[in-house]
Amino acid sequence: AAWAVPGRTSPEDLTVRQFVEAFPSLEDPDDLFARVDSRLVYTLTKSMTASLGHLWLFDNTPVAGNERSDHIISLNIGWVF
Repeated sequence: AAWAVPGRTSPEDLTVRQFVEAFPSLEDPDDLFARVDSRLVYTLTKSMTASLGHLWLFDNTPVAGNERSDHIISLNIGWVF
């Protein structure tokens, strides 16, 4: 299952994006993997953007030695040419 929420805020150059995916197990109803990707995207110029993102990965049955929840923060610069 997946869910995406594109959005516009004020000022017009700022966009909020969120994408959610959930992968339940067909064999074990207690097993779930989820991914939530949230981003603020700012248009710097006509061909350049900057974004700040937070990626949350959740696995309620991780491999031994791994955490159930991982967080990744990113800062990106994008250029269209």
